[in-house]
Order: sequence, then C-alpha cells, then structure tokens
Amino acid sequence: MEKRAVRLWMFDGEDFPYWKSRTKAYLLSQGRAIWEIVEQEYAIPQDLNTTSAGELVRYENNSKAVNILLSALGTSEHDRVAYLDTAHAIWDKLCTYHEGTNQVKSMRKDSYNRQYQTFAQKPDESLDDTFRRFEAIVCNLRACGTLVYNDNDRAKQLLYSLDENVWGVKIAALEETAEFNTLNCEQLYSKLKSHELSRKSRPNHVNPSSSMALLSSSQKGDHSGAS
Repeated sequence: MEKRAVRLWMFDGEDFPYWKSRTKAYLLSQGRAIWEIVEQEYAIPQDLNTTSAGELVRYENNSKAVNILLSALGTSEHDRVAYLDTAHAIWDKLCTYHEGTNQVKSMRKDSYNRQYQTFAQKPDESLDDTFRRFEAIVCNLRACGTLVYNDNDRAKQLLYSLDENVWGVKIAALEETAEFNTLNCEQLYSKLKSHELSRKSRPNHVNPSSSMALLSSSQKGDHSGAS
C-alpha cells in the first residue's frame, strides 16, 4: 500500500500556534538532529573547506531545516525572514513576531486563563461546539508554555461549564462515580455524547430547556387567568 506523504502546513499569518505545532512535528519527523538545529543557536562556519566532518553535518542539517521552514511560509511571512541564514534565527524571529515578547506572552496567558476559568456553554450550543471552543482555549494556553491544568482538572472545568438545565442530572450522576477524580476530557465527551444520543432516541423526546420554558409560560398563563 502506498504511503501518504506528510505535507507541510503553509503559514500565511493566521493561527500561528497551529502552524508552530504542525511544523515542529514535521521537523522532528525528519530526524532529531533537524529539530535540534532549530532549537539551538548555530553559527555557519566561515570556511566550509576547513571545517570538521561533524560541523559539515550540522551545516547540512541547518540547510535542510531552513528549506523546510521557508517552504512552509506564504509570501509575506517568507519575506519577513528570508534574509536570515539559520533555522534557529528564522524560528526565533517568527515566534517573537507572532507570540510577542515575554511581557506580551504573559498578558496573553492571563487572558487565556480568564477565558478558561469563566468558560461556560452558550445557550443552545451543541456539545461538540462547546468542546471545540474549550479545546481552542486549552491549545492557546499550551502555546504560552507549560499547561498547569491536568486532564482531570480540564474535564471537571468542562463538566461544570455545561447548561445545568440540560445536563444537571448527568453532572450529579458523574459526581457519584468512582472514576470522577480520574476522568479526562475524552472520557467525559464519550459519556456525555452517549447520554445525549440516548436521550434523543427516546420517543417523544423533549429538550429539557424547552420544557422548562413551556412550564414557565403555562404558569404565567394560569396566574393571568386567575386574575
């Protein structure tokens, strides 16, 4: 069976964290030495004719890494770094430009932390969209450095962000399970999705939030009729 070629993801200025993650994975797939030449500062030897065999290997690795990085950039991003001759300098320039200085990174991290801590399901938002929004925040936090929230922390944050009118019974049931304190986001999604599909498959299924609204309207009608 023919293997699919792994392609580089072209960066045109949008969603740098995603491009950075994909490109790092690609560089690593070309060999640890290729990624190391990007990670570490490197100076090109002044005279390649007199350099050692080991230095020649590093020179070739740098050339390969530079080619990979430049091949993964759109015109405007390419022009921003094309004058640089080492992969480390190119990578560092892109990270500084798109992620900012340490002060900017700290401010962004604070902003993403607030988004994480105040995260809540939107009215009528699907389970899939809720998880998708949450994962985007986690991805941004991860791009800012070490993620301080473990798998179980994130699962609980997600669980308690759900609409209680719709998910209250399921939330209470999960809190009583033995695995509650080891639950991760993937397991949580599987349990919630199964519950959602089971609920929708029942005859005469009524959305809990809709039924609450109908009950409220009915009570108002009774009060007005009595007056």
